[in-house]
Amino acid sequence: GMFLDGTFRFHKDGEDLGGFCSLGTFSERAVVSEWACVPLIYDDVSFDVAALVGCGVPTG
Repeated sequence: GMFLDGTFRFHKDGEDLGGFCSLGTFSERAVVSEWACVPLIYDDVSFDVAALVGCGVPTG
């Protein structure tokens, strides 16, 4: 979909292309809204669990 400001970051042949969860993740670098970033991983959550949640929850 579109970003919170109502714009799209990517276009092809004049058509707006929306990203899933407002993220463009099939690239080496991406521009994301601050609200789409994970600001904190608690000490009692291991990185392997955090990675699974970060990948599996948004994609179902």
